[in-house]
Amino acid sequence: MALEQLLGEQAVNEIKGRPFGIDPSMKYDGNSKEVQEKFVKYAGDLFDVEKYYGKLKENSGDIGTLNDLAQLALKYMAGDKETNTAIMRDPNKALQQADVLLSTGYVNMAKFVENNRNKILDKLSAEQLYSLVNRVPLHGTGNEGHDRVILLRDKLMKINQTAQEKGDIKSAINREIEELIEKMPEEQKAFFQENSEIYLQSLTRAILGKINKAYASLFKTADGKNLDKPALKKYLEDNYRVIEDVMSEKDRPDNERLEIWDKNLKPQYVEIAKELYPIDKNEVKMDKDKDKEERKKKDKKRRVAR
Repeated sequence: MALEQLLGEQAVNEIKGRPFGIDPSMKYDGNSKEVQEKFVKYAGDLFDVEKYYGKLKENSGDIGTLNDLAQLALKYMAGDKETNTAIMRDPNKALQQADVLLSTGYVNMAKFVENNRNKILDKLSAEQLYSLVNRVPLHGTGNEGHDRVILLRDKLMKINQTAQEKGDIKSAINREIEELIEKMPEEQKAFFQENSEIYLQSLTRAILGKINKAYASLFKTADGKNLDKPALKKYLEDNYRVIEDVMSEKDRPDNERLEIWDKNLKPQYVEIAKELYPIDKNEVKMDKDKDKEERKKKDKKRRVAR
């Protein structure tokens, strides 16, 4: 369900009617040069502010980044330019201004993606959709196939995190080891328990291989060679729908619905925008290069005609 239906047009307009960020009401079809150019401009500014903000949080003395942020932010700050320039020389105040820009920019971008979600997901490649599945929060639906993806992904994340922290991998798959031992005939179980130190490493490798193989087989076409884009898109749509269903519960207050959207859907839609940005940026550049070449050819013809 759209946020407008949940909160009313006026409440949504109060959120999106701010100077920084894309107009959420724009219609995206993947082909309109004008819309692509606007998306690239506003997405580029938003993600640049995000980058500068992150760098300044790590190192407030980074003058180069402070200047880059100031140059961008001044385009959107209301009031006297000289006063604003002085404000942006202070790293703490610059971070506060960046925080304001990000909060409004994220909302506008997320609403733009939500309003054009189907078209944008169609524009992304299967690899990009797979990347989203691998990094965004996933929510259970009660469907066995859907929830199996979550279980496998969470298990792999736990294994990788344990490995990065140089922990005991066996602890990450302890349940799988116990289940496998439990299924053994009594003679094999007794033998394994007596010789666990010898065979545990091999058993661990076998289980890790099985988990990796199971996850790698997800979202594949019938021949197992390529990623299944329609399946990936449907999985993401189902994942968003879980949150939308919670938001649309009859007795849920409007402020709770907005909070759920802000914490659960907004970050996911911003991630979609980050996937779309390099595609449209490249297409806009190619269009501009093509227009430039055409102008050169016309100029050359005019010069020859003289």
